[in-house]
Amino acid sequence: MAYYEYPDELTWTGNTSTDWHTASNWDKGVVPDSSINVIIPGSTLKQPYVTSNAACKNLTINSGATLVISGYILNVSNNLDISGDIAMSHLFGIINVYGDVHCKSGSSVYLTHETKIYVHGGWEFQSGANVQLTKGVVEFTGSKTNNILCNSSTSFFNNIKITKYSGAFLGINTYSNYPLIINGNLIISGGSGLHVYSSKDLIINGDIESQGDFQCHDGTVKLTGADQSLKMNSGNFFNNLTFNQTGTAIIHSSSQPFEVKGNISIESGVFEMYNRVMSVGGHWNNTAG
Repeated sequence: MAYYEYPDELTWTGNTSTDWHTASNWDKGVVPDSSINVIIPGSTLKQPYVTSNAACKNLTINSGATLVISGYILNVSNNLDISGDIAMSHLFGIINVYGDVHCKSGSSVYLTHETKIYVHGGWEFQSGANVQLTKGVVEFTGSKTNNILCNSSTSFFNNIKITKYSGAFLGINTYSNYPLIINGNLIISGGSGLHVYSSKDLIINGDIESQGDFQCHDGTVKLTGADQSLKMNSGNFFNNLTFNQTGTAIIHSSSQPFEVKGNISIESGVFEMYNRVMSVGGHWNNTAG
């Protein structure tokens, strides 16, 4: 009886087509599953397309490579390392990453519509990354506490949603070298949390809605959108808060007081509290008039 040793790593060749699910497109003649590490090199003429649900263990996308995911699910059971490109080309496309996402120098990620990336680990924008998420949602979930590390000046998120549980939270790492930018909304579900430890700005162009635990221990949250709203939960607090939006920023918080442990700066726009109470531990600076 012949014995076949299943590989622990596959490299994409694209010998036959662009179809991820065709065995002859992989160097050892099998299609990856959740136990197999996958490497996508940048040197192949035919780059892979995920055209039905797919899985792998660790996924490495090398410089010059592009992985396209249409309206299907790609499950990465460990880490996703990106030095090339990921393009999600369909509304219903999903990536589930059960480890960490490392966006390395030269990487880019394109999301169309409201496609989603679910991340059970952390996220790193390394120096030289150029991941500019203008659409879609990155959702941080799972029962383990993880961090975002931002060491890229040109990378940003669109919408972030945090749905961690069992006491876990998402942190913004103190070793970040650049501000973290969220061009859309920040949503924190009940039982989850965001803890900010970075001294760099957290720049938000959309709304903040927290039903969980929002704690800013360092740095400044800077509102830079048009009309923005802040719906905060009881016990939530900011370190410093800057209003730099072009329209009206409204505090909808039902908890009393709305707490800023450091300074308030009003640089532009209109700030509306609707008779709510704000606790400010530092200075109040209004240069908007």
